[in-house]
Amino acid sequence: MTDDCNRVEKRSLLESSNVTPAPPSVNRPIPVPSVYLDERGEIHNLQVGGLRINLLSSKKGVMRSGDIHQNTQHDFVVKGKVEVWKLTANGTQKTIYHSYDYVRIEPFVPHIFHFLEDTIMAEWWEPQGFYAWFYEPYRKLVQHSFQRTCPGRFQLWKADSDDEGGCSSSTASIGIISLALAAGVTIGYVLGRHNSSSRY
Repeated sequence: MTDDCNRVEKRSLLESSNVTPAPPSVNRPIPVPSVYLDERGEIHNLQVGGLRINLLSSKKGVMRSGDIHQNTQHDFVVKGKVEVWKLTANGTQKTIYHSYDYVRIEPFVPHIFHFLEDTIMAEWWEPQGFYAWFYEPYRKLVQHSFQRTCPGRFQLWKADSDDEGGCSSSTASIGIISLALAAGVTIGYVLGRHNSSSRY
């Protein structure tokens, strides 16, 4: 892992023996809107104004990720507490984030989300498009953080029109959730940038 520390934030990290391509089930296009469910919680996959964004609900004690992306990952903690592990030039750095905190993960940085409380987060990537590689030393920890009793599964959201041709309650709910999420992410991003710049 020491050699990997010297490659953090560099594409050459992908040449490490600790890095493997994530399986096609991870790197395939995700249907939107949909929800992915497993023992850790839920991932709501949304597209809002052309932006692919996920809203995650994660249970206390579990971990997510253990991977690497070629793009910048943005996260916003809506509610809860999460410890974010990032591989740095000096080893693993662990930072705790609370409600209303913004998290930025640079490209080619192995990372883990360790949920210290039941937590709701939003996440998105710049540029858009998702592709992941697993960082095996971290991914193994993620896999052992919960007991898998069955494979995770997707549920597609289907809008049903009522008899009068109006919007269904599920369509209205998606709109309300999306609007609230967009407002929360925007406010959190602005506050996060302000807090980050005021710390230095």
